[in-house]
Amino acid sequence: MEAPLISLKGMARIKPIIVSSSIGLIVLAIVISSLKENSSRTTSSPEINDVREIASSESSKIGTLIKSKKNNLKSPTGDQLLEDFGFVKPSRDKLENHIIKEGSINSLIATGIILQDPSYYYRALNIEPNNPHLLLLLGSHENIPPLQKLEFAEKLIQEQPENLVGSYLLASIKINLDQTNEAIATLLNTHNQNDFNDFLMDSSLAINETLLLLGNSEIGSALYSTFFIQSPMTYRYNEISNFLVNEFNETQPIETSELRKITAELGTNMVSQKNFLINDLVGLAIQKKSMAGMEQNSPSPFIGLSVDEAHENLIKQKNQIKNLVVPDLKQMNEIDHDTLVEWFRKIKEVGEYQATVWLNNES
Repeated sequence: MEAPLISLKGMARIKPIIVSSSIGLIVLAIVISSLKENSSRTTSSPEINDVREIASSESSKIGTLIKSKKNNLKSPTGDQLLEDFGFVKPSRDKLENHIIKEGSINSLIATGIILQDPSYYYRALNIEPNNPHLLLLLGSHENIPPLQKLEFAEKLIQEQPENLVGSYLLASIKINLDQTNEAIATLLNTHNQNDFNDFLMDSSLAINETLLLLGNSEIGSALYSTFFIQSPMTYRYNEISNFLVNEFNETQPIETSELRKITAELGTNMVSQKNFLINDLVGLAIQKKSMAGMEQNSPSPFIGLSVDEAHENLIKQKNQIKNLVVPDLKQMNEIDHDTLVEWFRKIKEVGEYQATVWLNNES
């Protein structure tokens, strides 16, 4: 059962929207292995979402993994797994022919992601210049010039003023442009936003549909579109949190309190979604960062909880992921076809955690 959402001081409750984010099963397996430690402490205080405790050193490890894997998951084991399930990566020519036949925005988006070529996003933008999905893809792509990314992010906020992800994208771009004050101002404005949509689910569905139409197997298409696609915003969330933590010691106490709230809300926004475990882990690490350097008995950024109580909650929630059996690449070959298909379907419907709980019960 999911834990109730805890509001942050002075902040609006975040609306739960189904989104997805993943950097692949291999990265997730490495992260989960770092969580296999004993914990005998318990707590009766209210839970902070469906989250899992992770030490600051593990948070640093996650940041390194996200950065190194964010563009593409290339691994002999991963490639072999895809081949075992009948997946064949379509060629550029085949994808181009598909675009001509379908003529849809989704076919251009899927092709751009599969080939990691942003020129397809520009082509789609010529058809729908205000498409928020395209604006996010271009604004978050590392090969786009920074000032162009800035324009795409600003336009995304204009098109979707309630979408927190647009502000997070804009803030991350400003951070990289050394526009510190502007980045903080952008993050402060997130108090007035209530939606959270990073379009990862839309990307996944577009890729899955394209792969099926090009003759790939049901499981191969689902596997690739679920675990083998980019997640550029996950790295940016971690980057923003590191920036904010560094600002804690550079500002006055009142300002530091506001920055802690922003950091805590960023983490909460990630773990309050029905998404992928990697987002839960990164979100949890960010929640923990919001309390960096605070006294254990002082009020935390979470309503009604001291720092010590908040930490206890995170430790308690850790057991949910410690006890979760996520199938590794070899084990997936041993799961029957219908069960795998249903697992992938549930991941996109209820999130990877609940879907894997179901899979564990089935096994």
